[in-house]
Amino acid sequence: MSEGTDMNLKARKSYENLATNGGIENAFSMQYDTSSLSTQTKQWIASREDRKNLVLWKRPFTTLQYFVKELFLDFYEYGTQLLKHQKLVLTSLLVIAISVIFYHFEGPHQKYVVRVEKEILRCAYWIGLGVLSSVGLGTGLHTFVLYLGPHIAAVTLAAYECNSLDFPQPPYPDEIICPEGDSSNNIISILAIMSKVRLEAFMWGLGTALGELPPYFMAKAVPFWTFFGATLIGKAIIKMHIQKLFVIVAFNERQVHDLVLKMKYIPYVGKYLQYPLEEFLAKQKANLHRKPGTPGVSEGTWIAWIFEKFVILMILYYVLSIVNSMAQSHHKRLWKRQHRSVPKVATD
Repeated sequence: MSEGTDMNLKARKSYENLATNGGIENAFSMQYDTSSLSTQTKQWIASREDRKNLVLWKRPFTTLQYFVKELFLDFYEYGTQLLKHQKLVLTSLLVIAISVIFYHFEGPHQKYVVRVEKEILRCAYWIGLGVLSSVGLGTGLHTFVLYLGPHIAAVTLAAYECNSLDFPQPPYPDEIICPEGDSSNNIISILAIMSKVRLEAFMWGLGTALGELPPYFMAKAVPFWTFFGATLIGKAIIKMHIQKLFVIVAFNERQVHDLVLKMKYIPYVGKYLQYPLEEFLAKQKANLHRKPGTPGVSEGTWIAWIFEKFVILMILYYVLSIVNSMAQSHHKRLWKRQHRSVPKVATD
């Protein structure tokens, strides 16, 4: 390796270390002389800084323009990849066509079609949330905290309140209602609750594993099944059982009751938090004991209102982050295209 190339690589490593410890300008002004960097490295640094500023709240029109261009380019690239697997595409289209005909054709099979459709939509819902959590694009959007965790917590609290896991279906899993009859002799175990939410948890974990595939297809450093198999086992089986166990133990009825009682000891705000939480839990327990088909207690609380608005804000921020990320990807694509003929010393 030539001396000039070695100096450029050292300069790039110095830049990367400094950029993560307080900014470029301050660090270089204190310890390093930017004049020692090569022209190409300086251009790379300038391009990186320009790309960081390509966001909707700073450069809205340019960001939207780059986002639309990158979106069309992605569709074109994925379409080109699909055309390379014509047999798979044709087989998939044939299966979809037969399924649609079978779905709309009247007959005694329709009761099974409705049941299968409901389960497919249920699985697709949790897989989709898992994918969104995995490809959060730096937003911190974690759908386990927003959706799956609360669902497991609701099932756990309902299991201890109803002393049963045989919730009427329907409305479960859309709504949780205690089953009719005497269930005082039932024993609710952690393993039973884990089994009740196993499908939702596994599908969510499968979605997080599927969300890791786009980076894999970009690199393809290992065989597909080696990568995806290990990711699926780690995320959908090992990680999900740990998370399920944590939520179930944390939302044990006695622990939740003790936590609400101890909230009054929080300085200044404790007494204002305790009563709304007690009221909220009481309403949820009342809803659990209503009969199927009867409306539940619909009176809203400020906690539910805050959570609803928080979820909406998170989704909006997630959408904005997708736009920003794709616009920055297009900016990076253009920079690489412009410098393709130049020997590659520094890359982002």
